[in-house]
Amino acid sequence: MIIVLLSCLEPVTGDSKPLDPRYFRGEPTPPSNDGPPPNMIRIENQESPFWIDTYEYPNESGATPISSTTFVQAQSLCLSEGKRLCTASEWRQACQGSEKKRRFSYGERYEEGRCHLLRALPSGHSSMMNPEDQIAKSGEKERCHTPDGVHDLVGNLEEWVWDDWKGLSGGLEGGAWYTFSQYADCSGSYSRQPDYRISIDRRIFSAGFRCCWSNYDINQDHKSQDAKQRLEEAKKNQSDTPYNPNNEVSISAETFIDQFEYPNQANVIPKSAVDAKEAVSLCEQHNKRLCMAHEWEIACGDSRYPYGDQYIPSACAVNINKVEPSGRFFGCQSPNGAMDMVGNLWEWTATELNAPALGSTTPLREIRGGSWFVDHRKSTCQGTDGYPATNENQAFPDVGFRCCRGPIIQRKTYPKPNLKCPKDMVSGTSFCIDQFEYPNKKNVMPQGGLTYQQARSYCIQKNKRLCSKNEWIEACQGLEGYRWPYGDTYEPNRCVDAGGNTIEGQSGSQPSGHAKGCVSSLGAYDMSGNVWEWTAEKTLQGGGWNLSAGLGQCQAQAHAKESFQAGEVGVRCCKDPS
Repeated sequence: MIIVLLSCLEPVTGDSKPLDPRYFRGEPTPPSNDGPPPNMIRIENQESPFWIDTYEYPNESGATPISSTTFVQAQSLCLSEGKRLCTASEWRQACQGSEKKRRFSYGERYEEGRCHLLRALPSGHSSMMNPEDQIAKSGEKERCHTPDGVHDLVGNLEEWVWDDWKGLSGGLEGGAWYTFSQYADCSGSYSRQPDYRISIDRRIFSAGFRCCWSNYDINQDHKSQDAKQRLEEAKKNQSDTPYNPNNEVSISAETFIDQFEYPNQANVIPKSAVDAKEAVSLCEQHNKRLCMAHEWEIACGDSRYPYGDQYIPSACAVNINKVEPSGRFFGCQSPNGAMDMVGNLWEWTATELNAPALGSTTPLREIRGGSWFVDHRKSTCQGTDGYPATNENQAFPDVGFRCCRGPIIQRKTYPKPNLKCPKDMVSGTSFCIDQFEYPNKKNVMPQGGLTYQQARSYCIQKNKRLCSKNEWIEACQGLEGYRWPYGDTYEPNRCVDAGGNTIEGQSGSQPSGHAKGCVSSLGAYDMSGNVWEWTAEKTLQGGGWNLSAGLGQCQAQAHAKESFQAGEVGVRCCKDPS
C-alpha cells in the first residue's frame, strides 16, 4: 500500500465545458422539467425525493468509469445530461439509508471482497501510474450495492460531490480501489480530514463521479448542509469545563506547553470545531499562544510516536469511532508528560505556510498529530505525509488545539559533522552521503528509471551502499531539522519541483547542482525535487521535478515495490566513514 498519495493533483488543461456561473455564486439553479433520466435510483428525502445514478459515470453496467477528473469537469458532464452533481448529504443518504444505520453501502459490518478495495498501488506515487489498470468495471463487484440498487458507492473510485466543507465547493466520497476498508465507507469522515489537497480545478487520479437529479432547486444551503451538521454535532458533544492554565509541561527552560488539549483538563472532551483564529484568541485570553509546529514536535518527542518508534495498538486514540476524553489513553504520553499529542484531535499550530506557492487558494496553517479517525500512519509526531496543513479559516470537527507559554523556541544551529569521507561525499553524524544524485557528478544529469535492485547495484559498484531512510533524512534536513533542505519556509524556484521548475524556462529533471540554492546545511544538493531517491528500506524520498513542494519536504516519503521503475526515480549512495 502506498502511504503518500498527495500530489496526485494536476492542473486542468481547460478541456471541459464552462459551468453555469450561478453554481459558483451559490444561487439556486433550476432543475430539468423532463423528469429523471433513465438508469437512476429514487432516494426518499425529508424535503423531496431525489434520484442518483445507478453506477459511476458514464452510468453503464460493464463500462469502466472515467477517472482523473476534476470537480469542474464532473459537474459539466452531469449538466450536459440534464443532471447535476450530488450534494454530500444526498450521497451519504443514498449510501447509509434514510435512518443512517449503514456504515457501508451494503450493511453495518465490513465484508472483505464485497467491494473493490485494498488494491495496492503499483508505484511509488500516484503521478507515476495509470489508474485505468486498477479500476473495476461498473457492477463487476455484483454484491457491492445498496438495498436500493446503487452500485459501487464504496470503493473503486472516489466520487466528487457538492460540499462546502473546506470552503472549496467540492469534496470526495466513498474511497477508491486502494483505500483501507475503515476509510472507504458511507460516513464521509475520511474525505473530511483537514487538508488542502482538494481543489475544484485540479485532477485527482482516483476521482470519478456519479450524477443526481431532483425536482427542487439546489442552493448554497444544500451544499453546506453536511458541513453544518457535522460541526453542530461536534460542538454538542464537547465539555463546557473552563480552561485550566496550570496543567503545563516544559519543552525548554522557558517555554511550556499544555499537558492536555484545550480546555487542558483531564477526563473531559476536548474542544474542536474551531478555526485557527478562534484558537489563537482563546490562548491569548490566558496570556498564552498557539505553539509553533516545531515546538509541537519537540513536545511530542524524537520518536515516531510519543511512546517510541514501534506502533502499539490502543496506546493512543487513533482509528477509533469518536473523540475521547483527554488523558483517557494512558499510554499516549510523551517523554515530557504531554498527553494525546497523537490522535484524538488534530491540533492547530501557529506555523503558516506559503499558500500560493503550494497551490492553495485558501490561507494555510499547519496542523499536527492526527485524530481519532486517522490511522497510525498519519497520527505521528512528525508530518511525514508532507501535507499536515489546512485552511486556517475553516473549522473541523476533528481539529482542536493546545496552548504554549513563553518565548518561541528558536532552532539551534550546529557545526557540520566532519567525518573522514571521500571528496565526492559529505559527512553526516555517522555516515558519508553523495553530494549529488547518482552518478554523483555536478552538471551531469541524474540517472533515472531505476528499480530498487538497480539502485542498490549501482551503489555497490561504487563500493558504497543505499542510504538508510534516517541517514537520508538527516542529510536533507540537517542537524537543525529543517522542513526543506534550505529551511522551514518553502521557496519557489529554490529546487527543481513543480513550484520551481521554471528555472531558465526548463522542465524535467535537471543536471545535478543546477538549482544552486537547493542545498542542505550538510552540503548535499537536490535532496528536494529533481528525482525521487531509493533508500535501503525501499522508501522513495525527496519528490521529483514534477511534484509539489509538500512531497519535497525532508520528512515526506512514498513506498514502492522493488520492481517499480519510472524516469523520475533515481538514487544517491552512502558509505561508512573510513
